[in-house]
Amino acid sequence: MQDLVAVGFALERLRHDIESAGNVQLLQQVDDVREQLVGVERALRAMAEARSDEAQHTTLAALVDQEIARFCRLGSVDVELDIDPTLETDTDSQRIALHRVLREALSNVTRHAEAKSVVVRLFEEDDTIFLEVRDDGIGFETRPTKRRNGIGLRGMRDRLRLLGGSLTVESKPGGPTRIVAAVNRWHEGV
Repeated sequence: MQDLVAVGFALERLRHDIESAGNVQLLQQVDDVREQLVGVERALRAMAEARSDEAQHTTLAALVDQEIARFCRLGSVDVELDIDPTLETDTDSQRIALHRVLREALSNVTRHAEAKSVVVRLFEEDDTIFLEVRDDGIGFETRPTKRRNGIGLRGMRDRLRLLGGSLTVESKPGGPTRIVAAVNRWHEGV
């Protein structure tokens, strides 16, 4: 979606330049492309909403399994899975947040880590559900730099913080990398 927004901004700049040049034919073509982008955006939003609805009716273990299967189709990284299949969150929001964290963490492994193996753990300790993703890849500097602004990590952290949870990121250049998402059980009156 972010890429689509960037394309929309670029298209608007192009439209402005063409309008300044007075080329009516090109202007019409740009307007046609813009309308197509609006249609694509609507379709993507509908798909994202449908996936979110699907996640609300799926167990956490099933979501983890689906994400691992998707990850395995994308590359040849060995995956070790250690999950409690009976573990379930208290709310749909927690389940969806953990699913999104897993997806983003595995996407980062695919795009950046150059890992040979990944360990995914899902467990509970002291009324806190933990999702851990650990890889043996090249690692990274955890402090933001000008080149890398950590939007994915920031999004994971913000999503969990809204639910009273947390995200821990441990990495260094040369690896390994360990990401741990934590969400607390809900207790009335606490």
